[in-house]
Amino acid sequence: MSMISSASAAAPPLAGPIHALKRLWRAFIAWRIDQAAIGHLRGMSDRELKDIGLQRSQIEFAVRRGDRAISAHSF
Repeated sequence: MSMISSASAAAPPLAGPIHALKRLWRAFIAWRIDQAAIGHLRGMSDRELKDIGLQRSQIEFAVRRGDRAISAHSF
């Protein structure tokens, strides 16, 4: 009985590298999403940016920090 429980608790030998690849892939996807958002915001006019509470110099910060940066400067 203890053999079954100890065998199921052991991780497969490739679990470490697979986990590392998954983390790397997630980081890459998050970076690409950030780059797309930055590109979209850079393509907006200064007036459009002002409407959402951003200045051109705040684009990268707002994207990387999420909505908190936008809402903090909106009002």
